[in-house]
Amino acid sequence: MKTKTAILTLIIFSFTFNNCTNDKPNSKILNQVITRDNITSLTEQLISENLISKEEIDLIAMGITRLTLLNQDTLVGKTLADVIKIQKDAEIESSIAGLRLASTKSEIVLSHKFEMLQFLKNDSADFKTNLITFKVTNLSDNNIKNLQGYLNIMNQQNKIIKKFPINIKKELVAHQSYTLTTPPYIHDENNENDRELRIVGNILKPAWQPILVEFSNGKKLGPVQ
Repeated sequence: MKTKTAILTLIIFSFTFNNCTNDKPNSKILNQVITRDNITSLTEQLISENLISKEEIDLIAMGITRLTLLNQDTLVGKTLADVIKIQKDAEIESSIAGLRLASTKSEIVLSHKFEMLQFLKNDSADFKTNLITFKVTNLSDNNIKNLQGYLNIMNQQNKIIKKFPINIKKELVAHQSYTLTTPPYIHDENNENDRELRIVGNILKPAWQPILVEFSNGKKLGPVQ
C-alpha cells in the first residue's frame, strides 16, 4: 500500500513539475512587426525578455541577415516569429539539398572503381601529347553507358597540378573490368605543371573525381562537382 501511495505521489509531482516548467510565457516581441527603424530595438527587447532559446536566437540572427541580403525590403513587414519560420524552412531545404547531393555522390562512387595504370608520352614530329591508361570496373548490377569525371594528378604536397577530363562513352557491363586509354592530351612545354608531369608522371598521386554516371536502363546520376 505504501509503495502504491509513493508511486502515485511521484506521478502527481512529475505532472505538476512538468506543467510548471511548461508555463514559461511566450515572447510578445516575436509577434511585433518589423519596420525600417525598429529592428535593433526589437532584438534588444527580445534579449531582455529572456524567453526564447539559443536555437531561436540563432535562427533570427541568420534569418535577418539572409533576408536583408536577398532584398533590403524583404524583412520589412514581417515579425521575428516569421523570420524564425522562414529561416527554419530555408535550413531544412538546404539540408535536403545537401542530403540529395551527398547520396548522389556516394552512389556514383559506389557504382564503379577507377585505377590509373600508366602515364605515357605520345610525341610526334609535330606535336607533343600525353596518354593515360587506366582500368575501370563496373561494380553495379546494371550496365553503364556513360561515365564522366576528372583524373586529378597531385604532387607530393597534395596540390593538383593537372586535371584530365575523362569521358567513357562505352558500354561497361555489370561486374566487368576494362583497360582503356584516353585520347591524347596536348603537352605544353611552357607550362611548369606539364613539365613536372613528364618528369615524375608515374610516381605522382592520381585522384579520380567522378561527376556523372549514366546506366543503360535510363538511370542517371549527376552531374555533380
